[in-house]
Amino acid sequence: MADEVPDFLRVSFARLNERLDRIEADMAEFRERLGHIEGQIAGIYGMYATISSRMDRMDRRLERIERRLDLVDTQASLPQGRSILVPRGRPPRGHLSVSSSALASFRSGVSKPSVNQS
Repeated sequence: MADEVPDFLRVSFARLNERLDRIEADMAEFRERLGHIEGQIAGIYGMYATISSRMDRMDRRLERIERRLDLVDTQASLPQGRSILVPRGRPPRGHLSVSSSALASFRSGVSKPSVNQS
């Protein structure tokens, strides 16, 4: 009986060591996978920064184009709150113009706007 206890403990510790080895191997795999995920997230942040800077450059270019064409942003009561760009001052010859009163009555649904050919 005295020999059975050390043999039992030796077998139990061997099983415990096997389990710990499997857990360590699983943890190493999880660490490796986590490293790959972190790398992918860092790549996504890099792409976001690139896209953001490109959009900023495009916005500056668009503002410069609008300034060169002498366009201003006008908030009209358009669907989904859209805005339109209209030239400052008088429109060039050959463009259609709509009077503000005709446009207001058109928006209210009273009548069709009267369009004048310039």
